[in-house]
Amino acid sequence: KYYRTSIREFHRLVLTLTSPVFDQAGTMIANQVVLRAYGEASEALETLLRHLDRLQRANFTKFSLSLWLAIRFQLVGAIITVFNICYPVLQYNGVVPRQSAGLVGFAMAYSAQLSNILQQLIYNFSDVEMQLISIERLKRYAEEEEELPPLPLLPAGWPREGTLWFEAV
Repeated sequence: KYYRTSIREFHRLVLTLTSPVFDQAGTMIANQVVLRAYGEASEALETLLRHLDRLQRANFTKFSLSLWLAIRFQLVGAIITVFNICYPVLQYNGVVPRQSAGLVGFAMAYSAQLSNILQQLIYNFSDVEMQLISIERLKRYAEEEEELPPLPLLPAGWPREGTLWFEAV
């Protein structure tokens, strides 16, 4: 319940914070000559590092959420495994009803794997939800209005071509 909603929102945040990193890096690469000429390369690098720091914080939190779920599932798996290992002793002392040896052995063999299977199921289901965020973002971008208004049409008398010359340079 908590993991799926949290990981989905943190994935949305990671995707949102990834865009400025790529935008800033692309701008720095495309305009490296201008940045060096005006001495703004260090300021542009600091901006990139700030964006990268925000992205890494969100990625760390997202990874921590995955570890939180893994610890919880491993704890549940350990409890189930301990109970299944203790079951024959409890059965011998009459605390729990008698079961066949094959069923007890089957439970002991697969109890450790049960938590891993459930954990993988939750991870896969959450991953599908996270991938659907990309579709939500595309839909949102498609519905947004254009940022810049269209360019006005040129007046009828505007020249279609021209020349440029330099004198006494």
